[in-house]
Amino acid sequence: MKFYNYDYVVLEGVSDGSFPKIIAASSEEEVLERLDENTFAISGRLANKLNDFKGLPVINAIEDVEKLVDLIEEKVEDYTFETYSIRLKIGEKDIKMVPFVQKALKNTILGFIKELKGFEEGENIKIEILPNYSKKNR
Repeated sequence: MKFYNYDYVVLEGVSDGSFPKIIAASSEEEVLERLDENTFAISGRLANKLNDFKGLPVINAIEDVEKLVDLIEEKVEDYTFETYSIRLKIGEKDIKMVPFVQKALKNTILGFIKELKGFEEGENIKIEILPNYSKKNR
C-alpha cells in the first residue's frame, strides 16, 4: 500500500490482506468462500436477491451508490493503515516510547532498510544489537 497516497484504494480480487473488505458475489456460496472478519458489506449480483447476509448489508453498487459510499466512510475510519509498527526491547524488557520517538525510530530505520537489496514491503524486520565483548589489548 506504500505506493498509494489516497483516502481510499479499491483493490479488486485481493483476499489475503488485513483491511476492510466488500465482497462482490453472485451467490451465497461465493460469499462463504471469501467471508472473513474484515468483511463489512456484500455487493455484486447477489444484491439483486438479498438485502442482508448473516448480518452484513448487501448493497447494489449501481442503484445505491450513496448508501455504499456512506457505509465505506463509516467502516473504514475504524482501520489504521500503518505499514509497520515498532517496539523496542532491551534484554527481555519492553521499553515504552512516546509516539514521536516511535515514529522517529521507525522512519529512520525504514529509511535505511528500504534501500537495501532484499527488502520486501510488508515483511517483518528484526534488528538485534548485541554486546560485543573482546579482550583488551595491553
